[in-house]
Amino acid sequence: MIGALTLLLAAACSKDGEMLTASLPGEEGITIGSVDTEIVLDKGHAQSLALTLYWDAMGDLVLSNPNAQIPDDVVSQTLQFAAEESFAAPYEVLMASGVLSAQYTVSQLNSIVSRLGFEGGVAAPLYVRLKTQLGANAEPRYGNTLQFTVTPYFIDMSRVALRSRDDGTDVAMVPALSDGEYAGLATISTEWFNFYFVEGDDTVWGTLNDGSSGTAFALQTTTNLVDWNCWFPQSTGCYYVTMSTSAAEWTATYLSAPSVQVGGESLAMTYHKAQNTWSCVLTTTSDNAAVDLAQAGQLYNQSTGATKGSVPVDRTLSLVTGTDGAFTVVNGSSASGLVAGAAGTYTVLLDITNQTLMLAEGEVEVGGDGGGDEEEDQWPEDPDYAVPTGDKVYIYDIDDAEKPTTVAGTLLSTGNGIYEGFFYLEGWHNFKLGDTEDPSTAKIYGTAPVSEGLYRLYTGEDMYAIWHDSETGAYCHLTVDFNERTWSCEPVTSLEVLGSFNEYKLNANEMTFNVASRTWTATLQAEDWGSGFYLLLNDDSNRCYKDSDLDGRLEFSTSSQGSEFLPAGLEAGKSYRLTVDLNDPENLSYTLTADGGGEEPAPEYPENLYAYYCWSVSSFSGVASRMLPGENQGTYVGYISTPSSWNDKPYVNFVFGDSETPGAGTVYGVLSDTQYTLDPSGTDMAWFNTLGLHRVTADLTTGTWSEETLSIAVTGDFNGWKLTDTMAFDLATQTWQATCDISNIGYGIQIVLGDWTYKYGGADGVLVTADDNNNIKPETTGTYLITVDLRDAGHLTYTLTKQE
Repeated sequence: MIGALTLLLAAACSKDGEMLTASLPGEEGITIGSVDTEIVLDKGHAQSLALTLYWDAMGDLVLSNPNAQIPDDVVSQTLQFAAEESFAAPYEVLMASGVLSAQYTVSQLNSIVSRLGFEGGVAAPLYVRLKTQLGANAEPRYGNTLQFTVTPYFIDMSRVALRSRDDGTDVAMVPALSDGEYAGLATISTEWFNFYFVEGDDTVWGTLNDGSSGTAFALQTTTNLVDWNCWFPQSTGCYYVTMSTSAAEWTATYLSAPSVQVGGESLAMTYHKAQNTWSCVLTTTSDNAAVDLAQAGQLYNQSTGATKGSVPVDRTLSLVTGTDGAFTVVNGSSASGLVAGAAGTYTVLLDITNQTLMLAEGEVEVGGDGGGDEEEDQWPEDPDYAVPTGDKVYIYDIDDAEKPTTVAGTLLSTGNGIYEGFFYLEGWHNFKLGDTEDPSTAKIYGTAPVSEGLYRLYTGEDMYAIWHDSETGAYCHLTVDFNERTWSCEPVTSLEVLGSFNEYKLNANEMTFNVASRTWTATLQAEDWGSGFYLLLNDDSNRCYKDSDLDGRLEFSTSSQGSEFLPAGLEAGKSYRLTVDLNDPENLSYTLTADGGGEEPAPEYPENLYAYYCWSVSSFSGVASRMLPGENQGTYVGYISTPSSWNDKPYVNFVFGDSETPGAGTVYGVLSDTQYTLDPSGTDMAWFNTLGLHRVTADLTTGTWSEETLSIAVTGDFNGWKLTDTMAFDLATQTWQATCDISNIGYGIQIVLGDWTYKYGGADGVLVTADDNNNIKPETTGTYLITVDLRDAGHLTYTLTKQE
């Protein structure tokens, strides 16, 4: 039983040459337990707690020399989950040393059983046990087996999504070759596209953060969708993407525009954004002509990196057809398997969404007759559609009947039916477009009235409104191509001031966006202004703005070279406030205002923020929470509790305000058709996806709020430090309560929120963050009603009431 452990223990011997032996106490394995037996998993409550497991502390070593010192991790404990009682192919989770419990959310447990082969919507037995092992080579010991009945929801692991860091949308789906191995084509329309890989079980993969360089294509799992994302090399176009969870890496082969080879001629394919399809019309002059798709590409991987100046590896890939239009991508030049029968006209259709490759007879209009599944691909008839001819098109606000009302923004023609401009899109913002300033006389453009028609322009009377497909507001660059009948919006993630005065360093003078004025501002100061500066959009050196005439009007430049401008009157050492307004495409403007060298006064934010239970945004029922300022200015953090029933109104809805008296000051509701967008003009109440206890963060600088759903439990020596004594919300007192038998005071008790996420101890009825030295200490053993009040983040309290 000792095996390789002997060397570990020999180093700790008190006498030279003494050989230690070690064993685990007892004959039986560790006893594991749970209060759950039947579990039905609901995707709508993915972050709710689904399963709690706990076990005793029988993981200690017995040594022949009790004075010997050994590493803490000599004994390992592993939870095993299996679909069969024999545990022939278990899913294993290694436990940290000293841990005596584990909790799993709905999403986490669903992921585990799905990997064990459970079918969505079908109840099946799940077996769980604890494996204890002394050293790597010793025989493990197994404890008792728990059996549950688990009904999972369906998880589609057939593809991995490329999810945008900026707006949370999935821009591409890459199919699975096998479990955890993905490969396929993706069309990337944004330069330096920032994204995460998201598997069907919601496992998120970003760039490895190990402090070393050259890891742009190395992966790690993450829960933070803000930092350490992946990104594509600079160019837009078609990529062949591979992603491996076992190797924790991905690659991107840039194919630019795919091409077709027939009769010794190479033909470029055309991309149709609305259908995410590449097509090519060709004509053969002989029967049985081979149609091949060998592609010249550039490979980016861990060896090449993905920074400006990276040198990719040239490679050739070929698309080879399979059954039902499926295809594989192979290295080198290979025959595709497509053959044009009789001489004539054909259309090659490469569908990126469905990852299919087909050769159709005749000239096929993508999205029209003959384009594969006509029922699915056919756009609604739109005989009156026409491309605008004016210099501008207009963005209209719409009423509840989706009728255009007033002009909200303007887009300017850049030629060939394309119009562009900047515009702030609120969360789920709905609007329409038109070709005159007066919507009553304009030709109105909406979107196609089909499920996939958001980015398809349409002018029929049954049109849908155009909408911003995100719950988060963003300042965007809008592009509308009326010839292709498509539109797109790209969030502006950064606007920077670069010049010799700051050595052209990114992030040195990044501008701040003001949601209220829809302008960008920065404070500039230099000892030497040199040749001036220019503005850089989204860190893209091909998207710059300059002022050639020095008249306060900006113009677009496709290169940073020669874009610097030096406004008159700038003095060395003096501080200036730069304000940029991009909202009028005919007058992109800026102003420079001397401020005497001082920084612009910080915005004034309230000392505290309050959440009010409410019947509506103007009818309140009391304060739900006093929230304290967070780490960043303008942010506030606090706890909001709700009862267990949606019928207990008004305690399931709330709004925010800056006065302790509900409604006495500024009230922040949420904007219509959003959940997390705050604004003083918001007419809707906020709500949670799951009832219970929530840690809430409100950010007045961005006009957003977010929630963290938490369990709450009492723990201590009396229950083996397990999170089994959960608390319930009492609506009458608006406190959390639990009755506990404190038969062993020991080190005291703690109030624990989440999976040991937030721990509170305290004395004299006041809760403080626990550090294991300030736990709550009941005076005597006995049965206690424990009450916790979390409504005031600056004064969290508890009471212990001994029961007779």
